[in-house]
Amino acid sequence: MSHYFTSQILVLALLVPVVTRFLFTRSARIDTIVLFSPFAFLVSILNLFIYGISMENLLLVAITVFVGLINFRAQLRLLSGLVVDYYRGPFILGCVVSWIFIAGAAALIVWFCPIADSKLSVKGKLAETITIEKKVYTGTAYGGLQEKTDYFSAPAAVVHSVAPKENAAETVILYLPGICTRSADFLPAMNVLAEQGYRVLSADFSVKDIPYTGRWYDAAWCRDFTMRVVRMRHAEEYAAKVEMFNEKKGQEAELLVSLAKQQYPDAEFVLVYDREAKKQIEWAVPDVKHIQIDLDGCALLALTNPLEAQLMDGERWNRSKRREFKDLPSQIAWYIINCLG
Repeated sequence: MSHYFTSQILVLALLVPVVTRFLFTRSARIDTIVLFSPFAFLVSILNLFIYGISMENLLLVAITVFVGLINFRAQLRLLSGLVVDYYRGPFILGCVVSWIFIAGAAALIVWFCPIADSKLSVKGKLAETITIEKKVYTGTAYGGLQEKTDYFSAPAAVVHSVAPKENAAETVILYLPGICTRSADFLPAMNVLAEQGYRVLSADFSVKDIPYTGRWYDAAWCRDFTMRVVRMRHAEEYAAKVEMFNEKKGQEAELLVSLAKQQYPDAEFVLVYDREAKKQIEWAVPDVKHIQIDLDGCALLALTNPLEAQLMDGERWNRSKRREFKDLPSQIAWYIINCLG
């Protein structure tokens, strides 16, 4: 069971006593249970920052806001030190509607429970042999990237390194996420590669002079989600612009290789990326070995976010194939290792 799934269930569990208290809380009592509502909202917001934006996380935020509005009067009475007077019909109806939303969200989250965490971290036995490091860079593509040293500069790139604690191979594997994914969506395969002795570098870019849409959601913290929404809801618009998006990926590949050479000047590099950007990336970075993987631009989203993977490609990433997906990280990792010779 992933921490991501647990944190989502925690939000719903905190709301349950809030929307059922009219059944057991009598008049003339301090209504302290209502405090669970703002706490649930806080946890749902923290999930966005820790695990990123997803449909499930946005749904949970919406439900906590709805429950909070229904209980706003009760929260004011509690802050004023007043006791419960009585529960009116509209409030009880709102609680019943909230129950339906909570039950529906719980069913959705359990049915599409992620197989792997969407957060770059290692735990359990893996933590004994593998380490994850993160470096944040500022700057521009044409002016150069520098490691961030202050709190106020906007990050242009976040480079993650997943490697064995001892005896890493001389060959460094560079993974470039697809248009609709981020580094964390490839973490299960990165862990397998690190277990086999390889260092893997992956980067999430948000460079001002490599804009995808020119809008606020070009930021790295939300672009993967918004691009998935564009691909799902506006398929024709996405198809018309996918060549341009892949050209941006070619520019990001150049930056990733440049940053890797700065960190490991004597290493050999292999660039791994999704096949859909093959032409643009091969043209942009001709001086390293290339390995393409065929994941339809979804990386391992079927493991980290099964709901959105199925919505993106219901035939290939259908939940009914869940057992097959568990073997994907090993299959991909060994395919890359075999390509290395």
